[in-house]
Amino acid sequence: CQPDSGCSIPLDVFLVLDGSGSISEDQWKNVVTASIDLAELLCISPDGNHLGIIQFANKALVEVSLSGNKDKVLNTLDNIIQKESATNTQAGLDLANDDCSNARDGTARVVILITDGKHTRPVKSGLPSGQYLKEAEMCGAAIYSIGVGNYDIPELRNIAGPCCTK
Repeated sequence: CQPDSGCSIPLDVFLVLDGSGSISEDQWKNVVTASIDLAELLCISPDGNHLGIIQFANKALVEVSLSGNKDKVLNTLDNIIQKESATNTQAGLDLANDDCSNARDGTARVVILITDGKHTRPVKSGLPSGQYLKEAEMCGAAIYSIGVGNYDIPELRNIAGPCCTK
């Protein structure tokens, strides 16, 4: 791992993983493998980049809070078990927003959602479908969504917002 990634400031990355039943076993393995690869590329360290992992299905769970301990993060990913129930994207994103309070001052904050974009639980009252992640922007995070399997492109674009849509 080369600590000089070209970034002038450390990153605090919140990885929000869809562990619902609509993600197949093979897709889940790919999600975990990609997450491990990301953790390796981020050069996680106490003074460098930090990574937090949240898994959501019917409910959301902080698998590992924002951490600069690379071994802890990789061990969590090596042992993560898919929850396999309904898709409550809202719960995962709310928990990411809550964990954002653990972000360090002076860091760039990033939320990466990996999902098929097909939530099966209701989103917050009064918010249009796909707009529920906007609350994470309150902590200054850039928001990205990555599709898995037969993903819902409009939903993923709405989640990421205009800054991160290609």
